[in-house]
Parts: sequence; C-alpha cells; structure tokens
Amino acid sequence: MRIKLASIPLFFSICLVFSAHTPYCQLKEEKEEKSRAINIVPKLPPDYKFSSRLNLFVGYDTNVNLSPVRTKDVYEEILYSFNLSKKFDKTLNFTFDYDLDYLNYNKVTDASSLLNHFRLGMHKEISTFTTGAGYDLGVFYYPHNDDEDFLFHKAFAYIKHKISKNFYHKLQLEAGLKNYTDRKALADTINTYQDDNRTDTRASIEYKIGSNIIKKLIFALKLKATVNDSNVSYVDFYDYESYEGALNFDYQLAKRLYLISNLSYVRKIFDERVVTSRSYKERDSLYTGTLGFSYQMNKQNDLSVYYTYRQNSSNDNIAEYSESVINCGWQYYF
Repeated sequence: MRIKLASIPLFFSICLVFSAHTPYCQLKEEKEEKSRAINIVPKLPPDYKFSSRLNLFVGYDTNVNLSPVRTKDVYEEILYSFNLSKKFDKTLNFTFDYDLDYLNYNKVTDASSLLNHFRLGMHKEISTFTTGAGYDLGVFYYPHNDDEDFLFHKAFAYIKHKISKNFYHKLQLEAGLKNYTDRKALADTINTYQDDNRTDTRASIEYKIGSNIIKKLIFALKLKATVNDSNVSYVDFYDYESYEGALNFDYQLAKRLYLISNLSYVRKIFDERVVTSRSYKERDSLYTGTLGFSYQMNKQNDLSVYYTYRQNSSNDNIAEYSESVINCGWQYYF
C-alpha cells in the first residue's frame, strides 16, 4: 500500500531566485523516500521464498507542491515490487527487496518521478530476539526536473524482541547519505554556489512496539528522532532535528475487508534557519492522518482506497500549508 510520508519551505521572494532549494521541495523529496511493504508468498525450493506484486494507482492531490498557493493535479502510479529471502539455517536469513515506482502527474510534470529502490539485509533469530542489519539504496530520478535527482544511501541495524505471543518491540538505528547528482550546494548567500553538489548526512533512532491485540486488530506505535546535517552554508538551511510519533491501527471488518488507519506528528526544529523578516528560528509541526479500506478479492487481487490529510503548522507563515490526497488502487500478487 502506498502512504505518502514523508516524510517544509521558503517561498515568495526566495522562490523567485531559488525555487529548487525551498523546503517545499525538500518535503516532497522526503515523501518519496518511504519504502513499500512487500508480502511474502512461499515458493519452491523450501529454503527460498519469493514474491512479486504489481500495483496500479490513480489519485488526486490538492497541493502537489506543498505550498500556501495550492496546485491541484491528478496522478497515476505504477509500482512493481519483488522480495527474495533465503534461509541459511533455522535462525539465519538473507533478504533482498526491489521496488520500481513510476509516479506521473498530468499538469505538474516537475513532480513526476521514477524510483529504483534496493534493500538487502541479514537477520538472525536468538530465542525470542531477532537481530539484523543491512543496506538500503534509493535512486530518485525526475524526468522533467534534473535538479531534483538524488541518491539516498542508508545503513541500518536493529534488534527485535517478541515479548509474548501477541506483543513485540523493536529498536532500530539508521545512518544515511543523501547525494544530489545535479544540484550545487549553496554558499554563503542565497544566489551563490559551491563547487560541490549538495549532500545531506542523516542519523536516526527509532523505537516501535506492536501487538495483535485481538484476532482482528493490529496496533503499532512508532517513536523516531532524526538529525540532518547538510553541506549547504547559507544559514545552515537544511540542518535540523526532528521528532516523530505515529500510531497505526488495522482492523478486519469482514472476511475480506480491512480498515487501515494511521496518525502521525513530526516536530522539526531548524538549527539556524530563521523566520522570514524575523530573528527567531523556524519551528514546524507536521500532522498527518490516513484512513483507508482494502478488499481482498481473492488470493491474487486486492482493491484499495485511501484518504490522506496533511497539514504543516509553522511559526513562519509562508511555510504553512495543507494537502488532501485520494488514492485508489489495484494490487496483483504473482
């Protein structure tokens, strides 16, 4: 399923000179960084598991550019995913995931993107604990806006503990490098550039607890802290700390019908970026809610519909916006 995360800006006068470097663009990129879940379908031989899935989506976005001035558009999305896992023994497993995701906006073509996403890892089970580590690579290509192309490398390690039959919790550490291929880093002013391309280093720690509270209800709570450090010199424009809390509830309404819901809050505190025409630093709060339904037609076909509302509240008026997205999809499992 597709949930746009997310995963913040400077607009009027700065955008006229430097629109590609506004925080709106940054948040749009972060929304594209979210991974896709892949279901596992057992296949022969018995020590291998392989699955693949094709997703077709059609949606409507009321604020594609995530700005105070809304630009609405219809989009189509095609996502192909596959997952391969190999069991070396009873406790040691290798996994490899791949996603190919094409997102097309009909009018706001600069937002159209192609994502190649690779993720590989090893994990080992020790009694009620599972430990794992791996590498994640996202290759983001914008056909109509080369300035937005970037690579996102991420290493991760985690430990997961099964508290009881229906409860688990998990601690994960991540370290990432975001490398733009065609965008130079800002120097000391808004219209001067360094010789080097822009790069961001990012580190995060995440804690998650989940439970199958009753047979039909699944619950998960996630807490995450992130630090981002960019080589952009101008007022350390992209340096920030963020703190996120998220709740997920999935409930089986009927034999083949599921209710999917998510609520999240992200507090972003910029190190040096100040509010427009003021001397105090920018602080943003992003609220996101998603409600949807998934219907399992048979073992190979699912239908889904989701509504997402996103609102950014800031002490800088030009950084405030809201967005609604309606998404309808069909998933086919090979």
